[in-house]
Amino acid sequence: MCEFAAEYSSLVDTSLLDFIDPPEGLDARPHWLGFDVGSVHDKSALVDLVELADGTLFVREATMMHKASYEYQLQILKEKH
Repeated sequence: MCEFAAEYSSLVDTSLLDFIDPPEGLDARPHWLGFDVGSVHDKSALVDLVELADGTLFVREATMMHKASYEYQLQILKEKH
């Protein structure tokens, strides 16, 4: 039942997401990095998440790396850490 997606299309229907302006003081809050390593044809993704006071996770930054070498991906991870 899978359907092929265009190379740069989103697998998540963005109409299901709530977009809000960044709250004040994001840099002072604890945050987590999530990393998904892509294969030859997939994008690797690095997502920086911050938990807000009400338990909502806010995406502070998302970095998509299309056809990036593993060395470059490691460099980006080290910079964001």
